[in-house]
This record gives sequence, structure tokens and C-alpha cells, in this order.
Amino acid sequence: MRRASPGFTLLEVLVAMCIIAIAFGAIYRAQAQGITMTGEARDVTKAGLLAQDKMAVLTSSVPQYGLRRGNFGSQWPGFSWEERVTGATEFGAEMRHVQVTVFWGPGDAARRLALEGYVLEPVAEEDKDKDKTDEEAAADKKPSNGQQPKAPASGTKKPPADEGDEE
Repeated sequence: MRRASPGFTLLEVLVAMCIIAIAFGAIYRAQAQGITMTGEARDVTKAGLLAQDKMAVLTSSVPQYGLRRGNFGSQWPGFSWEERVTGATEFGAEMRHVQVTVFWGPGDAARRLALEGYVLEPVAEEDKDKDKTDEEAAADKKPSNGQQPKAPASGTKKPPADEGDEE
């Protein structure tokens, strides 16, 4: 009887090497995909922050109607923006529909992220007076410093003078 020598056959070593190669290939692909997804997440986060910043500046006052485009300069290369301001009456009030879109990426594969919001139209002064109730109009005529309103000069009583006032 012959005893088998200790060790592995060539076939066993080749099978083991194939299993290791397949496992390392899968690990490499997963790592590469993770790096790619991290880069994409970074770009989406940057675009979202840039869009929020642009929207905050745009809606801090009443924006002008129209379409404007630009880029974020050398600080954020590869990112550009577009803002569109149109009229809207969706909620029963005169409003401006504001849309900010940030673009990034090469050519046809460019990605975009858009934010939308609404800004109330400014109310004209004559419209403000029309909407006031009688009580609000009377309250507007009272002085805000706590003093009595001055009486008209046509024969009515004058309010008493404060101490120290000379007549």
C-alpha cells in the first residue's frame, strides 16, 4: 500500500486560485462602486447647498421676473445655475413662482437639481388702505408715542400741557 504524500495537487491549487480571484474581483467592484457613489453623493450635496443659497438670496426680496443664468465661479468649478421667476396664482394670491436649478457634470451626462418656491407680490400702498378695517385705520391715526392726538384748531379744547411746557 502506498501512502499519499502530504500536500496539494495542482488541480486543487488552481481551483483555490480561481476562488480567490473571483472573491477579490467582487471586492474590487464593490469598492469602486462605493467610491463612485460617494463622489456622486458629494456632488448632489454641493448642488443642493448651492441651490439653497441661491434660493435664499433670490427670495430674500421680491425677485424680478425673467430667466437668468450663470456659474458659481472658480470656487465651485463645473457647477452652473439658472433661475426662473414667473407669475403664479395657484393659492388665490398674486405670487411669483421661483425656480432655481443647479447643473453639473460633463456635456450630455450633465446632472441637475431644482428647487421651487413662491414669493408674495408686493402690495401697493393704495391697496393696503382698501384692505384695512375702520379700527385699523383709526389705530393708524393715533400717535405711537403714547400721547393724545392733537385736537383740531377750530374752537375745540386743547389737551392739557405737560409740566414744564411753557405756553
